[in-house]
Amino acid sequence: MSVTSDAAGRIIGTKGSAIKEIRKLSQAVVTVGGLNTTKNGMREVVIQGTDSQIQSAKYLISVKAHDIRKKQ
Repeated sequence: MSVTSDAAGRIIGTKGSAIKEIRKLSQAVVTVGGLNTTKNGMREVVIQGTDSQIQSAKYLISVKAHDIRKKQ
């Protein structure tokens, strides 16, 4: 799946905290393509695992990708 570079930052999180949580909760192998894989402002997210692990990871990634916090 492809996500924007901004969304990739939210998926990865500070020091990788968000992606570690996604991996732990979904039990899937999740990798986010580096900056050299950027095409049209998009980065590739690869998810590997069972069907249920992949679906769980996709859901968690979707939540993180759209988590836009209000600036105070």
